[in-house]
Amino acid sequence: MKNLHFSFVLRSACTIFASILGVMKLPKRLFKWIGVIIAVPVGLFLLTAILLYLPPVQTWIKNVVAGSLSKEMNMDISIGRVRLAFPIDFVLDDALAISGRDTVVAAGHVRLDVRFLPLLEGKAEVEALELWKAKMDTKSFISDTRIVGSIGQMGVVRPAVIDLKAQQVDVNRFMMRNSDVKVFLSDTAAVDTS
Repeated sequence: MKNLHFSFVLRSACTIFASILGVMKLPKRLFKWIGVIIAVPVGLFLLTAILLYLPPVQTWIKNVVAGSLSKEMNMDISIGRVRLAFPIDFVLDDALAISGRDTVVAAGHVRLDVRFLPLLEGKAEVEALELWKAKMDTKSFISDTRIVGSIGQMGVVRPAVIDLKAQQVDVNRFMMRNSDVKVFLSDTAAVDTS
């Protein structure tokens, strides 16, 4: 009789223990699904960020952007080479924008280096902004102004800070060498901007 009572108690204890484990499995499953739901977007973001640093992906993006800009601006825009290095060091070589028969911009080398962490605060700290061997003629793209000339070397000497929230730019020191740039301003405004 004692063995029967013991087996009943043992079966009851196992049933209670199994039901507790079943209840405990539910939160484990719930936590597992919550983890998957959080991990998938984070993983996709990291995968996209990693892909941006691969040269074939950069070439594909360059071609898509140049094609879109060409259609949007009604110009022939071509870019020779694009390189993005970690974290945000952007280099553009042999950029050309032609409107009709006129060359609007021809840049041999453009480099932009931005610090990453200040971007999270809404500020862009530009470590380097360089333009080498460029020619430009803005024609009528800027209202009441025309900029014509050639640039041997142009850049920011000290870091510049761009506050995106306050819409403010602070350029400490700007340098230009071997350049001949003319800015033509019209006497009267063709477009009322008030």
